[in-house]
Amino acid sequence: MIRPLIMLLLIATAGQPQPAPAPPAPATAPVQSRAFLPSTHGFRFPNRFRGVPLPASLRDKNSAVAAVFRAALADAKLPDRFGLCGGMSAAAADFFWADLPRPDATSPPVQDTPLYEYLHARQMDSLGDELLMVLKFWQWMNLPDTAEEGQSTASLTAAEVPIITARLREKGLVPVGLVYVRHSRNAAASGSRAGELWDNHQVLAYASSEPAPGTTIFRIYDPNYPDDDGVTVTVRTVEGSSRCELRAGGGKVRAVRGIFAMPYARVTPPRALSGGK
Repeated sequence: MIRPLIMLLLIATAGQPQPAPAPPAPATAPVQSRAFLPSTHGFRFPNRFRGVPLPASLRDKNSAVAAVFRAALADAKLPDRFGLCGGMSAAAADFFWADLPRPDATSPPVQDTPLYEYLHARQMDSLGDELLMVLKFWQWMNLPDTAEEGQSTASLTAAEVPIITARLREKGLVPVGLVYVRHSRNAAASGSRAGELWDNHQVLAYASSEPAPGTTIFRIYDPNYPDDDGVTVTVRTVEGSSRCELRAGGGKVRAVRGIFAMPYARVTPPRALSGGK
């Protein structure tokens, strides 16, 4: 149980999407925040980090708490490459709302540097009080894709679309969880790829449009695609059910089992992290 909890200190980079045609242009005026664009306000480096996916307090070799923790993890194989997509999404919103230029870095910051530690802290924040968002990802992984009765990722996604759209109108930016995979023992969703909790993803929605009845397109900052203003998540809803997919500006596509709004509270980043100083 310890290893999953450690891994869930982050929801890491999801697998590589596959090529597909670019999405159609929205036919209606979008609901959009004030001039947020991934190429301007997102981080310039990809969501790929190296080191140990633990907080600084547990990486400290001189810490007694860390020593106990490391002993408990003696048989665990922690990855040396991982993602901080939730932290990057929240931090991008932080710099935007603070009206601070994004950091100048074009390569992922290394551990123990101020920017890395800020992103890691915001990653933890993104998972909610007592890691409740981790539980939500887990619950959705164990749901069927569709169901005639009861909950499914399709029915819950259909219910989340108006929530995300309303929050965009009210708040301007909305972190969104993307459920990519099912649990390996979830036979009710056998049509979806099986995976682990950290195979899911977090992004930042900044606009939405409805090009046709029952179709909503969310424009997103995806930390996996730096400087890409063309990344979208399209949700098509029919009679309380839904289908959704992520498309990147380069024509890449990935099926998404479900999406939901995630918590966000503004934090003013240290001015020393800002670019253009």
